[in-house]
Amino acid sequence: MKRIISVVDEEKNEGKYEFLCAFDSEYTGKSYVIYTEYAEDSNDGSLMLHAGSYTEDEGKLKVDTKLTQEEYDMMSEIINGMIREAKKMSEEEKKNQNNNNE
Repeated sequence: MKRIISVVDEEKNEGKYEFLCAFDSEYTGKSYVIYTEYAEDSNDGSLMLHAGSYTEDEGKLKVDTKLTQEEYDMMSEIINGMIREAKKMSEEEKKNQNNNNE
C-alpha cells in the first residue's frame, strides 16, 4: 500500500492521510486500516489516529469508522502494540547511540 492514501469516509469526506498499517481479520472477514494526518488531540496533545474497516475503489479507500465494540477493542490492541514497539525501538536506538558515544 502507498505511504499516502486517499480516504473517503462514510460521510463522503475525502482526504489524504499517511498510511500506518492495514490487515485482514479472519474473525470479522473485513479489511482494516490505521492512518493519520499528524494532528494532535486538543485535550492531551497526543497524535490522533484514525481506524476503520475499508474497501478499495478506484485507488481510494472507502473507510467505515463505525466499529462494533469488538472491532474497537481489536483496533485498540493493535494500536497499543504499535506504540509499545515504537517506544521499544526508540529506547534501543538511544541506548545504541549512548554506547557509540562512549
